[in-house]
Amino acid sequence: MAEISLVDSNEVFVGEKKEKITIKTFSLSLNGVTAHVSNVGASITKLFVPHFSGSSQRVDDVVLGYKSPLHMYKCRNPPYLAVIVGRVANRIKRGHFALDDQEYMLDTNDGPNHLHGGHDGFSHRIWHAKQLENAIEFTLVSPDGDQGYPGSVQVKALYSLIPPPNNSKGATLKLHMEGKLMSGETPSPLNLANHSYFNLAGHNSPTGILDHSLSMPCKAYTPVDSTFIPTREVKSLDDDPIMDWRKRRTMKDALIAYGTTKAGLSHEKVKQHLSISRCAPDLALAGKKCQNPGEPYGFDHNYVINHANTNESMKMSLVGMLDHVLSGRRLVVFSDATGVQLYTGNWLDGSISDLKDGATYGQWQGVCLETQSYPDAIVSGDRNEPFYEGRCCILRPGGPDFKHNIEYHFIPVPYISENS
Repeated sequence: MAEISLVDSNEVFVGEKKEKITIKTFSLSLNGVTAHVSNVGASITKLFVPHFSGSSQRVDDVVLGYKSPLHMYKCRNPPYLAVIVGRVANRIKRGHFALDDQEYMLDTNDGPNHLHGGHDGFSHRIWHAKQLENAIEFTLVSPDGDQGYPGSVQVKALYSLIPPPNNSKGATLKLHMEGKLMSGETPSPLNLANHSYFNLAGHNSPTGILDHSLSMPCKAYTPVDSTFIPTREVKSLDDDPIMDWRKRRTMKDALIAYGTTKAGLSHEKVKQHLSISRCAPDLALAGKKCQNPGEPYGFDHNYVINHANTNESMKMSLVGMLDHVLSGRRLVVFSDATGVQLYTGNWLDGSISDLKDGATYGQWQGVCLETQSYPDAIVSGDRNEPFYEGRCCILRPGGPDFKHNIEYHFIPVPYISENS
């Protein structure tokens, strides 16, 4: 059983009425793995995982984040490091959706589109925190009209740390999210996602994620337009090998291939992207901003989770497997969601301050595997198109409620041959 404790508690005053809010951080520890979770955005603020390679006793923090949850709260966290996003994760085209013949307009905070619940989404809120016997529970009530969304909803996030299946080393961080419509309220969409950026070499590794490798059993993905809104096509990866992760690839090789094909960059320009520092602590201490050589690029796409790989004992499917061979760390993600947004931290540019260990984060410093329903997929009624198999959950009076489960297995990476 994991050891659970309150790590820190800070009182802050917010709003015009200077309402007193308490920011809390909790620790869950098991088998050398320690997770810190906070009620600021129901976030994973630190995640310490031991080296599994050789006899090293080193432990690294493998999620990107801020000096403290208070720093994260005060700066508004533009890249959504570590938090749960909602009311609806990902993008909504032009901040507009229709539900039951009613039109709704939301704020646009990502170019022409609405992103991750808006300017003041769930990621920016102070959730109510409660320590349970084997878990930490965060809850939040979002009123009718919040950020333009209809209906009052209550959401919950439950973090726990358990032994990994069939493995004596490492641990599994479980996240259970749920939401329900409050009594007598108007139907509402809900799509919660965890937006943690992972770097298994350590959050401030100077090589970023370029020395990681990734595999995902997804057979299809949803192509996007120039503003990253899905075109409604569900495309087989048999027809698009650059986007295909069924065979394990290093992030470096995948980003080179993407840059010279999808992004239309020259080999020289791609080399410039690869050669810049990933913003190690020494650059932060020198007060230098990490500069990307031109327009950022990389993966920011929704993949269709292959539920043919569902583990019957867990009722969840394999999402992906991220490896860092030098540290011997492997992250295996399972979820019951329909899609996963692969995001390689393309827009990180070193401009965010007050980060952990004096670091700055540049392009490709971390990778997100955001399990969720498909982007811009709020619909009501029957729709037979393949795209809408990943439709957003609609909360209605009498249910069903929203539920979303994720498991992050931090385990040793086995020996990998060059041909595997």
